[in-house]
Amino acid sequence: MPHASHRLSLFLVPRNPDAVLSPAAGDRVNELLRDQSVLEPDGRAGANADAMVVGGFSRFRIDWPLEPVVYGNRLGGYRAQCPQCGFSLVRAMVAGLRSWRKGEGREFDCPNCRERTSLEAINYAPPAAPAKWALVFSRTESSDVQQDLLRKLESLCESELLAIWIRG
Repeated sequence: MPHASHRLSLFLVPRNPDAVLSPAAGDRVNELLRDQSVLEPDGRAGANADAMVVGGFSRFRIDWPLEPVVYGNRLGGYRAQCPQCGFSLVRAMVAGLRSWRKGEGREFDCPNCRERTSLEAINYAPPAAPAKWALVFSRTESSDVQQDLLRKLESLCESELLAIWIRG
C-alpha cells in the first residue's frame, strides 16, 4: 500500500473566493463527467478518467464545507507570506479566515509592513487558495490536468478554477 505522502489529490477551487457553486451547477458538473465517461454514477473514476487527469484518479466529489476554508497541502506544513514584504502570515491568515467566516471580509494588515492584503493574495508554499467549495479528484496518478475538460468545468461552474494539489 502506498505511503500517505505518495497519494496526490487534485482540488479545483474558484479563483474568486466568494464564488458560489449552486446545487444545480454541481449536478451539471457530475452529469458532464458521467457523460464523458470520466466518472461512474457512484463517484468512482470511469473508463475515461484520464480525460481529466493524465493517468486518471480514484474518486470524485464536490466539497461544500459548512464555512469557507483555505484549500492546501497540510502534510509537512506550508508557508503563508506577505506578498509585499515576505513576512510569515500564518497567524494573520488564521485570523483573516475567522473574520471571513464571520462575514467581516478577507482583508487584513500585515503585522510587519502594515500593507493591506487578503487571504487570496498571500504567497502560499505549496500553493493554496481560500474558497467556499472545491471539485475534488482523489488519488490522482499524475499532476497533469487535461485543459479541454478543465475549460468545460470552468464554464459550468462559472468560475476560473485553480489547481491545488494535496498530498496524503
